Amino acid sequence: MIGAISAIAPHFLSPEARLKPTIIANMLVDFGFSSQAEAYKSGIREGNFVICEFPTFFLNDKRLLSKAIDNRMGVILRLEVLEQLKNKQLDYDLYVGFSVQ
Repeated sequence: MIGAISAIAPHFLSPEARLKPTIIANMLVDFGFSSQAEAYKSGIREGNFVICEFPTFFLNDKRLLSKAIDNRMGVILRLEVLEQLKNKQLDYDLYVGFSVQ
């Protein structure tokens, strides 16, 4: 099911609240339902996990548009390094990490 993550618009917040990061408890996920009953009927419940997904688009032959492209390229680079090293005997143990916050 596709939805959009949002929060209260800054112009509805106090000047002090605008200076603070939005905490997760104050974020909203809009799936386009018109009622709680409609959301429940589709299987949505409080506490469900949300996965953020944003596709990568090719804008032209030289440009990509993607959310967190630096992170995605970092993963690709590590995978390429591992591919190059997979049949090589190393004099040390190699550990490669992938993590998210």
